[in-house]
Amino acid sequence: MKAGTYKVKAKGHGSSFMPMEVTLSDNAIQRIRVDASGETSGIADEVFKRLPAKIVKGQTLNVDTVAGATISSRGVVDGVAEAITLAGGDATEWKQRAKPEAATQAAQVEEYQTDVVVVGAGGAGLAAATRSLQHDKQVVILEKFPQLGGNTTRAGGPMNAADPDWQRGFTALTGEKETLEQLANTPLEQIDPEYRTDFERLREQIKEYIASGAQYLFDSNLLHEIQTYLGGKREDLAGHEIHGQYQLVKTLVDNALDSVKWLADLGVKFDQTDVTMPVGALWQRGHKPVEPMGYAFIHVLGDWVTEYGATILTETRAENLLMENGRVVGVVAHKTDGTKVTVRAKSVFLTAGGFGANTPMVQKYNTYWKHIDDDIATTNSPAITGDGISLGQEAGAELTGMGFIQLMPVSDPATGELFTGLQTPPENFIMVNQEGKRFVNEFAERDTLEDTINKYNSYVDAGHDPEFGKSAFHLKCEVAPFYATPRKPAIHHTMGGLAIDEYGHVLDKAGQVIAGLYSAGENAGGLHAGNRLGGNSLADIFTFGRLAADTAAQENG
Repeated sequence: MKAGTYKVKAKGHGSSFMPMEVTLSDNAIQRIRVDASGETSGIADEVFKRLPAKIVKGQTLNVDTVAGATISSRGVVDGVAEAITLAGGDATEWKQRAKPEAATQAAQVEEYQTDVVVVGAGGAGLAAATRSLQHDKQVVILEKFPQLGGNTTRAGGPMNAADPDWQRGFTALTGEKETLEQLANTPLEQIDPEYRTDFERLREQIKEYIASGAQYLFDSNLLHEIQTYLGGKREDLAGHEIHGQYQLVKTLVDNALDSVKWLADLGVKFDQTDVTMPVGALWQRGHKPVEPMGYAFIHVLGDWVTEYGATILTETRAENLLMENGRVVGVVAHKTDGTKVTVRAKSVFLTAGGFGANTPMVQKYNTYWKHIDDDIATTNSPAITGDGISLGQEAGAELTGMGFIQLMPVSDPATGELFTGLQTPPENFIMVNQEGKRFVNEFAERDTLEDTINKYNSYVDAGHDPEFGKSAFHLKCEVAPFYATPRKPAIHHTMGGLAIDEYGHVLDKAGQVIAGLYSAGENAGGLHAGNRLGGNSLADIFTFGRLAADTAAQENG
């Protein structure tokens, strides 16, 4: 090979390409530098720590990808391969070399005694861990992947919470008042009994707002509650109806703003100049962090639990619960090097996410979609395989809503990723099929193109969509250049999980509390029912993760 430093670009996860500098001698790889500034922070951090060092040390491109960051791992390998080719070397030969020898050691045993053990270090788990530390508890965190974050790192960022005083500073979008009027006119008999009192109170709020002639953005906890309830109300293929459990929905909407303030106190910076609305959110109530995507939350909480003394065990998979006299008292886990880890604790939190990256499990439980393809993509981290649900079942936990699977309609056709192609809020994009025809309400919970666009622009002017009932509009599609991006549905969220109450207790099949066991986030079910509104997931994980920690601290000393 010709010695030198070669500048190449490799395909990454969040950005189109990652710039790389690879320094080669005539027969060796000496140094690899990756500019990952365009990458999704948190998702691939471990790639850029581990992989270049492993390649240089082993002098081989036959290296295993880092779990949870396959695309970025392959990007690094491909970038080095390109540099070798440019230097006149044989990249194929480098890829066929022996893998680096794994360090061998005798099987180890580790034991911990603690107040709290958290299984799964995504947003819900880190919220529970952080809040437990604030209660002066000793905390052990088990995470099967090399890095913290789970699905939260991949989240879009906006977190739903009604904040009327803040939202009054923004102007309502065209069509939003009509949406409120339509909602208020819903016949009372179509509302489930437990929600009727709150719905009638919301009607009065809407009536007063409309009568005032105000142009500001209206919101309230009641509107968030009723939209969450109606947005999740679904029937499966057999005609079985499901809707969000009242106490869970009520707890979410009444505590979500406190969760935003709690996160801000911990150091998350929110953009107060913009109220946002993710795909399928139904309303502008999203609190968007300044930093990109869900990593804004993960890096603050991850830094916090590290600074305040949590024991964090990554690459450690929880495999069984410890039970004594009907109480959950700990977890047995194994590290990737074979070390057995036993953690005995007063409180056990299952926050390992749903099962969106486990297609066979999705197919097993699905009762909503007529068919789930074997090769369907997912927006989820590969870590999201239902581990926490299976652990809960060991303790006799009830499952709820497992048949309802949410697909994300605007995913990358090849990878299932969310943040590729063009990014724009639903009030400003138009979804068309391969014939150029519009086929859906782009704002909903989830003959030529020219004619389609002209029709759509007329609906923007009128503030009314007679075809699909889109309820909010902002920009018309009329000023060139125009952009298009291919999209395809991918598994996004699994609404079902362990049955919990509003305090975060896991419940058994008789509806009784399983002592010592708590859950939050996508590991639990009952809140979102048949469909999760965009922006409600982050509100869910940080609210119920925090409140469950409060419950455990109060109950277990």
